[in-house]
Amino acid sequence: MGAGKGPLIDGHWKVCRLKNGSKLTAESADYGKRMDYLCSTLKVCGKYWLSGVEEFWGYAMHPRLYPKMHRMQEERKKPVRFEIEAVELWLSRYRDMADVRVDHTDAKSRMAKEGDEPWFSTGMGAIVIAAASGMFSRIVLGGFDAVLSGDRKNFKKHPGVQRFDKFANHAWNVEHAMLPMIQSEYQVEITPL
Repeated sequence: MGAGKGPLIDGHWKVCRLKNGSKLTAESADYGKRMDYLCSTLKVCGKYWLSGVEEFWGYAMHPRLYPKMHRMQEERKKPVRFEIEAVELWLSRYRDMADVRVDHTDAKSRMAKEGDEPWFSTGMGAIVIAAASGMFSRIVLGGFDAVLSGDRKNFKKHPGVQRFDKFANHAWNVEHAMLPMIQSEYQVEITPL
């Protein structure tokens, strides 16, 4: 907040926002107001996928969400992108690298009480979807401080972004370690804003 990077963000070829992107676009001097794509997990997307964006990116973190994904493809008049094979591949790699102690195959599993979340963050979901789409040679990350640094201890959320009962215990260090792997796999450059 207070960085005044709105014009820099809006000056990019395409802009993807996470979850309910309109929360940040209300502060356009800092965050810009463009929103070409919107990425949200299918678990919490509500009606965001019906927004007027050019394309909605759905991060389907669990197979139980696939029926919802198919319904969204049928109902939305504009494109919906999921990149399921890529998301499944990178979730598997994430779980191999993280300290996952819950059964992620259980359809009723909730946030991890110990160890790491079995799903990477929505931000990492957007990175995977963007890289796997083949539409971009360069992905510029703004507001991805935890992923870019790999710092798990000093994570701070934006006060305007809705969180549920607690922070998900994402393995930011693992997501950080995955960035060069994703760059290599898809021949895409990933840089900070």
